[in-house]
Amino acid sequence: MAAPGLRGVNCLAPDGGGLWIGTPQGLWRYGALGLQPAGAAESPLRNGYVNEVLPGEPGAPAAVAHGTGLSLLQGGREELLYALHGLPSNKVYCAARRGGALYVGTLGGLAVLRGGSVAAVWQADNSPLRSNWITALLPCGAGLVVATYGGGVHLLGDDGGWRPFAGVDPQLSVNPNALCLLGGQVLAGTLDQGLWRLDPSTLRGAPVPAPLPSRCVQSIVAAGGALFVATDNGVARLALPAPSLKLESSS
Repeated sequence: MAAPGLRGVNCLAPDGGGLWIGTPQGLWRYGALGLQPAGAAESPLRNGYVNEVLPGEPGAPAAVAHGTGLSLLQGGREELLYALHGLPSNKVYCAARRGGALYVGTLGGLAVLRGGSVAAVWQADNSPLRSNWITALLPCGAGLVVATYGGGVHLLGDDGGWRPFAGVDPQLSVNPNALCLLGGQVLAGTLDQGLWRLDPSTLRGAPVPAPLPSRCVQSIVAAGGALFVATDNGVARLALPAPSLKLESSS
């Protein structure tokens, strides 16, 4: 498929028989009518830098993280939330649902939305976070994995407690939305330290000794019995199960 404004793709998200396509030049949707731009003519979704799309669920809107805020889409309606509504920054990188709340990662911290309003904000000055720049979020059985740029990775438990991962560089930089749940482990793609594995049940982490074309890992996908690791210099395919992905094998 091709369109005049579709010159790069940041993310893909299937939703309701269609496909959301997030690009540096806005949000698109591919469906029964073909490829169409999302949002009204004046919407930031028409030309904003889209980082992630969280598909909608019954009773919950689709959430679009982009460079000027968070857009909520439901039933043909669009609502834009930004700093004026309580977000810690207009630059939104990621979003995740957990326990009836919508968690929003921004350049200025982590916001927790309940009922469409900001209920809490976590930052370096009121939590164990070492960096306010939240780059990726991933729900898991033990809570919510919160990854940052320059401040490592934490687990936010359902009890509201923050827990670090032992063995993980406290200044680790995780690339935007480069988290993948594989079995009970979480894989993280970093800016310059390759691929990391995290075990939320034991709160341990370690680098993955895998042959990668670059130490800058930008995306991770498990499919067809293999793990595909996209870097800034090509894609590596690791057959599953892979001994290097077992946390117990680390020293």
